[in-house]
Amino acid sequence: MKQKALISHLHEETERLIKLAASFYEKDSHQLKQQKSANSWSALQCLEHLNRYSKFYLNEFELKIKNGKLVKKEIPFKSGFWGKLFINGMLPDEHIKKMKTFKSMNPSNNELNEEVLTQFIEDQKKLLTLLDQAKTIDLNKNNCSITLPLIRMRLGDTLMFYVYHNIRHLAQAEKALN
Repeated sequence: MKQKALISHLHEETERLIKLAASFYEKDSHQLKQQKSANSWSALQCLEHLNRYSKFYLNEFELKIKNGKLVKKEIPFKSGFWGKLFINGMLPDEHIKKMKTFKSMNPSNNELNEEVLTQFIEDQKKLLTLLDQAKTIDLNKNNCSITLPLIRMRLGDTLMFYVYHNIRHLAQAEKALN
């Protein structure tokens, strides 16, 4: 896939997620906090989980884009080993596979409100700006840290992982609301 096509795809998905999250404002507070079971997350908990990851990844993207190696012509993006591994496990299918999360990223015992929605939407708008800036950056040759220590992925892989992680948990939030 060409870099511009990848960025365009991620931009479109992020715009779709912003619209979906904005539709959650139509739900009442009880619906947003409702858990299907004691071991599942509410819609707000899903979004708070994403907000916690955004603090790390948006700063990382901003730094890598600001200081990144430029690309002079349209080139294909090729996922690396870690990128393929993490991205393939992230997208939801009919049955979202449960995954363990870091304790610091688990929102289970927090009192949440609509500010979580507002923060998520603000973070995604910032991502749109960063994606626009990334159009001139080599997504293959600029590497990013991820929340797993010692592992680095290509900027393109990390952007995909982050957006697909958002897709996964917005789907989970929708299920919690239905």
